[in-house]
Amino acid sequence: MHLRERIIRLQNERWENRLNRKGKRMTGGPVTSDPESIGTYRSRILDLFETYVQVRARSHQMTQTFNLPPSFSLSNNAEEVIAFFHEIIRYSRQSKVPKLVLDHRPVRYLGLAADSILGVILKEISLEIRHIRGAYIRGYKPKDARIRNMMDEVGCVRVLNAGVEEDIKVSMQPGSKAFRHQNRGKALTVVGHVLDQRSQTCAEFADHLNACLMARGMKLKSEARADLLTYVGEILDNAQTHSGLAHWVIVGFIDLDDNDFVYKCTITSFGNSIADTFLLLDRGSFAWTSVEPYLLQHKKSGLFSGEWREEDLLAVMALQGDISSINTSAETNRGQGTVDFIEFFQGLTEEAALKKKSVTMTIVSGSTLIHFDGRYKMIFNPALARSVIAFNATNDLLGKPDGTAVRSLSKANFPGVVISIAAPLGSGDVEPVNLEQAGV
Repeated sequence: MHLRERIIRLQNERWENRLNRKGKRMTGGPVTSDPESIGTYRSRILDLFETYVQVRARSHQMTQTFNLPPSFSLSNNAEEVIAFFHEIIRYSRQSKVPKLVLDHRPVRYLGLAADSILGVILKEISLEIRHIRGAYIRGYKPKDARIRNMMDEVGCVRVLNAGVEEDIKVSMQPGSKAFRHQNRGKALTVVGHVLDQRSQTCAEFADHLNACLMARGMKLKSEARADLLTYVGEILDNAQTHSGLAHWVIVGFIDLDDNDFVYKCTITSFGNSIADTFLLLDRGSFAWTSVEPYLLQHKKSGLFSGEWREEDLLAVMALQGDISSINTSAETNRGQGTVDFIEFFQGLTEEAALKKKSVTMTIVSGSTLIHFDGRYKMIFNPALARSVIAFNATNDLLGKPDGTAVRSLSKANFPGVVISIAAPLGSGDVEPVNLEQAGV
């Protein structure tokens, strides 16, 4: 059992014994991580953020209003956003009767990833407090109509008001198109000849992207659609395999009234960070011996500091060709899907640069942030026999990366992995569609 899970289990047992001794059990059932079970629900996701906070402590706090930062974006303001997540979870668990008010009115820029994660957190809080009389979650929407639209269609407002297992498959409202699927710890298996959940989710995600393109009379080329299914499938496989919880969410959104026609998508898995998956490995495993020489060389060269740590290097190494924490030999080659996805993204940034448009991708995992904006490329290295992206001028993994591309989050830690992309549509991977034949 993972150390974090053992801590959580022991903490639950101690709290339960304390309640039993004092005759103050809040419900007639046990603490459970199943939202449909009778009894006190304890969220495993919230435990990842605030492991040591006891649920329903003695303090009886008044209604607490939390003002969101003006830039509520993991890409632009990761440390403040993650600190905000911790703050609302801590309050909801320490207060005897949580009365949580979120004020979005100060928000001037709302990131899809940040708002999607906030939605998951608020839903988990609502499940924990649903049997507490007088407890509630309320809020004020932002003034910007476009931000309100995203919140209502696919963000925290929609998620909070939805059922536990409700998905937004391909929702097409006036002026916007939204997609959302959340996996709550379910195994991804094939049942008979039925498409497994991962493949079905990938197909629905591609359908959503096509629906967005259809608004401009375009569609994905068949080979591009196949590539997209492969890349997203690899990311979902990683979320399922590496996270430890198998709890992930994928979201896509586009504002059709936006002249730049920017498609935003985010995939978030809760649990282990990228660095965690390597640090948990046996030191004699093939995967660990693939990255250990780089760790030793950086340490020998005195490169590690408060701004560049072992965890950051492990996150960068996980992006390299043929490197994965679950590789068992040189022949397993499990890292290639991530490489393909980065190269696909590079193609978008190159075309966007020609059109003077911005394309960005951000990865946040643990206390590491990696920012892709087209300045640094993944290039095949013949000497290493694999593709490499080192985020520095020489593309050398033995050197320290550019601090504006790979950054340590000294005051924040996200328990999992977030991949966030914003890209204007209209690449060479699309083709015109006959709207009459498509029935539009």
